[in-house]
Amino acid sequence: MVLYTRLSASQKTDEEVYRYWLNQMPVDIRDRINKYRRWQDAESCLFGKVLLQLCFSRFYPSCSLNDLEYTRYNRPYIKNGAPYFNISHSGEYVVCVVSDVCEVGIDVEEIKDIEFDVYASQFLESEWQHVQHSSNRQKAFFHIWTQKEALTKANGKGLIIPLKSIHIDGKTGRVEGEKWYLNELSLSEQCVCHLATNIPMDTDSIILCNENFSGKIKLCSDCKSCRAGVRDQSVCKAAQ
Repeated sequence: MVLYTRLSASQKTDEEVYRYWLNQMPVDIRDRINKYRRWQDAESCLFGKVLLQLCFSRFYPSCSLNDLEYTRYNRPYIKNGAPYFNISHSGEYVVCVVSDVCEVGIDVEEIKDIEFDVYASQFLESEWQHVQHSSNRQKAFFHIWTQKEALTKANGKGLIIPLKSIHIDGKTGRVEGEKWYLNELSLSEQCVCHLATNIPMDTDSIILCNENFSGKIKLCSDCKSCRAGVRDQSVCKAAQ
């Protein structure tokens, strides 16, 4: 299951909506969010955790954000193993993947202007030549970049692993000798997103759910679903 949302880079989320979701967070996560200087970074961090909370509430009710622990590489995880999850954000895009059948890593990158030469050392020569000779250099660059970052995140060590050490062959990649499988997810024409898993996945079997946080929060006093942060249209009087 992949949940994603698109925020605005130029306009803050409605204050009531933001405060509602911020108050759903455990204290340690809330404190971390409040330390961001840029409101864009605070919103990306918050709604990444909101997407994870929604996944837990809907499909894994025994899990909660209070159960999160962190590896020495600062990757959050659930102590008892599954479900596995990963979060990524870039620009206006925030994405979260949750799975109880395989380990996962995900990366999304907003397509934007970059100074290509700054990143040349992170690519194998064949990869860099592909980017340089592509008719769309930006998309070619982010296609490879998101594959590599998704793989490092699935591995669990993140960018401690040199991106140049990662070898990609079609829809598979190897990180520290371990084979992973890659799927590109179509979220928008303005971004590139890849999912890495430790077992092969059919792209058509990956459920994508677009969440919208741009509206107003409506709460009914007797709706447990609302109070849990899950707007169930079938039971919520305010949502009907």
